[in-house]
Amino acid sequence: EYYMTRGHLHAISDRPEVYHCIHGHGVMLLEDSEGNSDAIDMTPGVVAYVAPGWIHRSVNVGTVRFVTVFSYPADAGQDYDVIAQAGGMASLIVADGDGWKMVDNERYVGR
Repeated sequence: EYYMTRGHLHAISDRPEVYHCIHGHGVMLLEDSEGNSDAIDMTPGVVAYVAPGWIHRSVNVGTVRFVTVFSYPADAGQDYDVIAQAGGMASLIVADGDGWKMVDNERYVGR
């Protein structure tokens, strides 16, 4: 498993967020309220839109710093406990040879 942010859901869940990759190689790991996961491969110039209500975390899958610029409404807030209480996110990003893959998180207990 790679280095990653703690991840969060916005405290005001109808707030979106936008990430723009500036440097490095990463993955934006996304999860909806039902535990369905998605992953966006991020390299310089790629923009990821995090829709309202989606839990999200940045994962560095490269060998250099993964740098993003992100923007969200100032009142959105962050709920980090939603991930901790569920045993993590439903999926993990892990090394797969020369790349990465998304796998089920065996510690996940659901929301």
